[in-house]
Amino acid sequence: MARLTNKDRILIDPFDDDFGTVLVCAVRYALGRGTYMPKLVIDFIKPHLSKLNDKALWCFVKDIEGAPSLGHEHIDKPLWLYFLDNVKAEQERRKNNARPDKEREDSTCDWWPESV
Repeated sequence: MARLTNKDRILIDPFDDDFGTVLVCAVRYALGRGTYMPKLVIDFIKPHLSKLNDKALWCFVKDIEGAPSLGHEHIDKPLWLYFLDNVKAEQERRKNNARPDKEREDSTCDWWPESV
């Protein structure tokens, strides 16, 4: 995922599957938190949506829609719903462009606990 180019810089490849996995973990960490974290995570991920694989996008949708809480009703929840709309728009864009889905959406996030 990351490779050192010199002692001062690390380059991250947003097309790498590991990058998407780390972002899914960041979303899962931030979901339901009433801190600065949801905005930080969303603001970081949003510019990269078009580069992430279908599995990561699907996990974002599943996790946000299935979250028991999206945090504060007037602060965090609108951020998550706006992000969810952006993710779904990217999914729709890919469908309209006949981009083949290489991932199996029925089993990609099975390790997420259902009881959370």
